Amino acid sequence: MEQINICRRLKVTNNKLFNKITRLKSALGLSVIIAVICAAGMLFFAGLYTKEVVVRTLAENDSKDQIKTVKELQARVSDQEKTITSLSKISSKLDDENAKLLVELKELDELKEREELYDKYEYALISIDNGERTDVDYNDIKSLQELAKEEGLGEDAVGLVLAIANNESHGIASVKNANSSAAGLTGLLRSTAKYSWEVLLDNGVGTYSEEYVYDSENNLRMSMAYIAYLKENTSSNYNLLVAYRGDSNDSAWFSNIENYMGKSISSLDL
Repeated sequence: MEQINICRRLKVTNNKLFNKITRLKSALGLSVIIAVICAAGMLFFAGLYTKEVVVRTLAENDSKDQIKTVKELQARVSDQEKTITSLSKISSKLDDENAKLLVELKELDELKEREELYDKYEYALISIDNGERTDVDYNDIKSLQELAKEEGLGEDAVGLVLAIANNESHGIASVKNANSSAAGLTGLLRSTAKYSWEVLLDNGVGTYSEEYVYDSENNLRMSMAYIAYLKENTSSNYNLLVAYRGDSNDSAWFSNIENYMGKSISSLDL
């Protein structure tokens, strides 16, 4: 009987112990789950933090790289600006040198042209009386060339006017005929000079002045304009010169023209 009682007490005790163990297992299981959940949460947030740190670090690195790149580009731009400034100075210097060279070339061309004109029209530039320079100069000849071109005259027109000047005044601009109003390099009558200046050269009525005929350039231009006018109103070179001279009997005058020009009057290209 006593043994039965002991067994009962042991059973009760075992049941209580089993219940405690069961409750303990349940508690431990819940703790483990909670612990796992906490651990997972910590890992999640740790991951988020780590990701944020990584992103921020990458952003900072990118920013540093960008700043470095910008600084490098700024340095390149600065170098290019220095190069451009240097090249601009060189270009400016070259432009100045080119301008000087162009002036020198122009002067050389002018000297060459002067030489050619002086050789071609030596008879009008050197006096046949004493071998000295006449009052005809380079600018006078250039002015005649321009006017001849404007009037549509031939290549011998300039030479003819200069030959007439040699015949009439021997190249002396202040010459005045004692027996008529003829004056100046080409021996223009007052009426002819006035008509040439005001009408043929289109300066207007009333603009002519007596001293114009004694100015070498004006005198030669008035004579050239008159030659152009006679060309339109005469039938041949000879008749043109007869009309200009006003005398067909002065054979020496016509002969001198041919000698100066180096060709016959009929073959002149006017």
